[in-house]
Amino acid sequence: MKEAAVEKHLRDRVRELGGRHRKVTYQGRGGALDDWCFFPGGKLLIVECKRPKKNNLDPLQVEELKFLRSMGFDAHWANTKEEIDRILTEFFIDSLV
Repeated sequence: MKEAAVEKHLRDRVRELGGRHRKVTYQGRGGALDDWCFFPGGKLLIVECKRPKKNNLDPLQVEELKFLRSMGFDAHWANTKEEIDRILTEFFIDSLV
């Protein structure tokens, strides 16, 4: 399975859940967590998809993940369809609390 399959699963699930997916690029710098998922009520989930068996973010992505989380954003990375499903489940459970 390739990274594109994980990302497609994310896009499909976001659409099924009533949201919109956008692929984002940061101009002039690396480290973008590039899958932004918008949901009704102003909810934003930011995800970096990786190919299965790639268990690491690059150093700039680690820095960006920490920064986004420190600013209060719901930011994650995933390398399997199951991980995408877990992230979405937790995102919606947390948003109900």
